[in-house]
Amino acid sequence: MKKFFTFFLLLTCAASANLKAQYLWREGFNDANSTITGTNPNAGPSVSSWGAGVESAPFGTWYLHNAYRTTGSGCVSGASGANQHLRTIQGANLAPSNAADSPYFATPIIAPGYGVKEIHFARSGTIRRYSIYVSTDTVATVAPYSSPSWTLVQGVPSTHNECTSGVDTFVTVPSGIAANVKRVAFVVSQAANADIDSIGIIPVNPLPVKFSSVNANYTSGVVKINWTNETEINTSSYEVERSTDGKTFTSVGSVAATNVRGYSFIDNSSLSGTSYYRIKAVDANGALTYSNVVKVSADSKAAEMVVSPNPVTGGTLGLRLNNFAAGQYTLNIFNTGSQKVFSGSVSHAGGSSIQTIILPASVKKGLYTVSLTNGASKFVKTIVVE
Repeated sequence: MKKFFTFFLLLTCAASANLKAQYLWREGFNDANSTITGTNPNAGPSVSSWGAGVESAPFGTWYLHNAYRTTGSGCVSGASGANQHLRTIQGANLAPSNAADSPYFATPIIAPGYGVKEIHFARSGTIRRYSIYVSTDTVATVAPYSSPSWTLVQGVPSTHNECTSGVDTFVTVPSGIAANVKRVAFVVSQAANADIDSIGIIPVNPLPVKFSSVNANYTSGVVKINWTNETEINTSSYEVERSTDGKTFTSVGSVAATNVRGYSFIDNSSLSGTSYYRIKAVDANGALTYSNVVKVSADSKAAEMVVSPNPVTGGTLGLRLNNFAAGQYTLNIFNTGSQKVFSGSVSHAGGSSIQTIILPASVKKGLYTVSLTNGASKFVKTIVVE
């Protein structure tokens, strides 16, 4: 028999700095590196697919049934063409038409040790009703509405527009199963096609590590990897992982956790050409936390600054610095009126790194210019803040 729970629907401000620190991940579906399909199944046969997001990528792939990633309607005015989101296609629009074929999508597997305490999301475009399910199983290919392995947590009405209000909707997972949840699924009503702008997962157990930066620098035939943490709770060790394609990683060494802010590791068997590195933090209870992926090249290339994701979600600005010279950089953010709204500094060890910048609440939704300079070089990017 399918299990049903009824809970109150709650609203919370998405800009809370404390809330951002709690996310296991917050997927905005915005980055070009995402492998979630962009093929519209409209007027075609029913279709299912797998694809990786960006913020959620370390945990695996999403499963989509009659859904795809697209641009268009989004939470930021004037961001048309830049704001990616998920869109579902109602069964009546398929060929052959099947009104009973409700579209849905399921998250990547939630790694053991985390669980799911709350599910946060923002809808965009036409607002439709969603039914949110959780499962203690890892199977995603069976429709939640027809399988006893899924539990209905909450039916979300179509009366609240998160983009207009500026606040998330979130639902709380029943405490009896929250610690064992492996996947979350969103089932969309058949009233019409529907869009969802972003989804965030808050785990039952706090993240053992919150990475603030990861850096990889190639020098004299070796790669030195440095990383810093905002927090380190109950962490036993770090594994340094390497990849040739940015998708499949293998361990190249480990470092014991000693409750310090910064760590380093030298890969003496570095590869020629381009390699990708990430850090895997191993908690004492077996839970895993992954850093962002950083790219390093054994060949000399021009310096490049990439904002990822863009639009910026959750009040966190991610800067990917590729082939940068070592040194101290000044970061400024300007609004469309050329007024400075944020200023800070970035310390870079050389090579390539990921820098995470927490934006203050005073940086509201809208269009901004990011400037990064060390006096000798200047890098400028346009961003959208959601």
